[in-house]
Amino acid sequence: MRWLPDKLGLVNHGAFMLQINEVRPDDTFIVSYPKSGNTWVRFILAQILSGQTRQLSFNEVEDIVPDVYRSKDAIDKMPSPRFIKTHDVLFRYYPKTIYVVRDYRDVLVSFYHYKLALKEYEGDFSSFIRSADVREPFGSWKDHVSKALAASKEEHPSLILFRYEDIKSDFEKTVREMTLFCGIQSINTEELKEITRFDKLRKVENESGSEFLTRSKQNFFREGQSGVWQSYFGQSDLDYLYSDHELVTLMNQFGYFTG
Repeated sequence: MRWLPDKLGLVNHGAFMLQINEVRPDDTFIVSYPKSGNTWVRFILAQILSGQTRQLSFNEVEDIVPDVYRSKDAIDKMPSPRFIKTHDVLFRYYPKTIYVVRDYRDVLVSFYHYKLALKEYEGDFSSFIRSADVREPFGSWKDHVSKALAASKEEHPSLILFRYEDIKSDFEKTVREMTLFCGIQSINTEELKEITRFDKLRKVENESGSEFLTRSKQNFFREGQSGVWQSYFGQSDLDYLYSDHELVTLMNQFGYFTG
C-alpha cells in the first residue's frame, strides 16, 4: 500500500498542520512529546552532521536540524537529506522517524518549569499536573506515546524509538543505533558525549543565546536528570497520576516503575 505521498500540501491534523510544503523520501523527523529530550537529540545529531568538535550554538543547530514550527521556509529550501524536529504525531507522512520517550513524571516536572519560566503558568506543581496545561498543545503524553508505539509496530520499519533514560545511561550504544538508522557517520562518541553535556549546553546558551533565554531569562537546558520527579510528587499526586490505569500500563511497557 502506498503510504507516503511524494508531495503534500498542508495537512490538517486537528488544530495543527504538517507545516512544510513537501515531504521527501529521505527526510528524517525527530519527534517527541514536549520536554522529552527532542532538543537534546537535535544537538547530538547536529554535532554529528556538522562534523565539528566545537560546540554548536542554538542558531547553528537550527540551521542544521531545524524546528518545523520556527523554520518552515528554510526547511522547504534545504538540500536533502533533511533532519527536522517536530512534535506532531503524523507518522504516516514521515519517511523516517526518531521518536524519544521520557518518563512522564519527569516530563511533567520539566514542563512545569518551562511554563513557569515563560510566565505561562502560576501555581504549584500539584495544581499544574491536574490542569489543562499538561494536555496542550499536543494532546496528552499517553495518546502521543501510544501513537508512536503503534507506529513502531506497523509493517513499515520507519520508526525507531529511544528512551531518554537510555540515551543518558548508555550514550554510545544509543547514539550508534541512531546514526545507523539515519545512515550517517558518527564522530567519536566520547567527544560527542562531552560536547552535549547539559552543563556545556547551558554554557553555550549563555554565551551565544537562544530564543528561550531571551524570552525567559532562564536556560532552556536545566538539569536533564532522570528521576527528579521524586522530589516533586507527593503521595496524593502519585495517587492522582496512577488512577489512570491505561497510563500506568503504558509507563510499565517502557519500564517506568510506577509502584
